Amino acid sequence: HRFKSYKNKALDSQELRRRREEEGIQLRKQKREEQIFKRRNVAVPEKDESGSPTDVQDSLVSSTGGI
Repeated sequence: HRFKSYKNKALDSQELRRRREEEGIQLRKQKREEQIFKRRNVAVPEKDESGSPTDVQDSLVSSTGGI
């Protein structure tokens, strides 16, 4: 039992590869969002669980003057 949990021995290589790919995708998406916010001159919202997409939209409307 202990050997299986040591250094991801319990997971097969395909599962580990899938996790790495998903993590890379998430990092690329996050980086792209940060670049878009920088171009739009909007403060990057902090990533917390209570934040909703409407909060971001409200900040965009207030920063653009409700165009």
